[in-house]
Amino acid sequence: RTHVDKLAKTLHKAEAETDIHKQAKLFATDVKDLMAPIRTASDKLELLVDDSEWRLPKYREILFLR
Repeated sequence: RTHVDKLAKTLHKAEAETDIHKQAKLFATDVKDLMAPIRTASDKLELLVDDSEWRLPKYREILFLR
C-alpha cells in the first residue's frame, strides 16, 4: 500500500507539470521506478490467487491472447 500511495502522489505531480519535457522525465524515471515494486507484488499475487477469483486479466493472458 505504501508504494501505491507514493505512486499516486508522484503521478499527481507528473500530471501537474506543465513543461512537457520535465513531465516526460518524471514519468520515465520517478513514476516508472515506483511501478516496479507494485508490478512485482502483482505478479506474485497472480500466481497465488485462483483464476476464478482474479477478476482482471492476468499478465500471461494479456501477452498470449488467443
